[in-house]
Amino acid sequence: MLNKIQNQIQDIDPDLKIGSLYLWVEGYTADNQIGQGDMAYLKAPTLLDSENMVIFSPTSQAPLFSIRKLLNDLVSVYNNIEKQQAIDFEPIDNEFSLSLKNNFGQILLVIRYNSWTHNSNLEFEERIDQSYLPAIIRDLEKILERFA
Repeated sequence: MLNKIQNQIQDIDPDLKIGSLYLWVEGYTADNQIGQGDMAYLKAPTLLDSENMVIFSPTSQAPLFSIRKLLNDLVSVYNNIEKQQAIDFEPIDNEFSLSLKNNFGQILLVIRYNSWTHNSNLEFEERIDQSYLPAIIRDLEKILERFA
């Protein structure tokens, strides 16, 4: 996989894939260990691979409560697919954010990357079908089982 991004990530499938956004959950950050409940932060390196552009962020972090909220929101969208709904997911470091807007089964996915080192922002849009939601929900459940 992209030569393991110069060996910065393990050569394993991502824990979560939403469109062209890939996320690995490697464990707790140094300051937040198991037993701290939803306030524990997870190391969550991300990769965006879209239209021949690859962006890798090795330092992203996500608190457990934000992953739990994303899961609950996606379950709500899936159970009410006939309703228009929007979901936002933004890890604490603001290196990337994710918005999903359900429009009767077609989901607009907006991924934003914020590069503080290069002082630039990138935004990518793509559409995914509702049929991808169960796999995304299962992946989020597995993450929470491992770390909650």
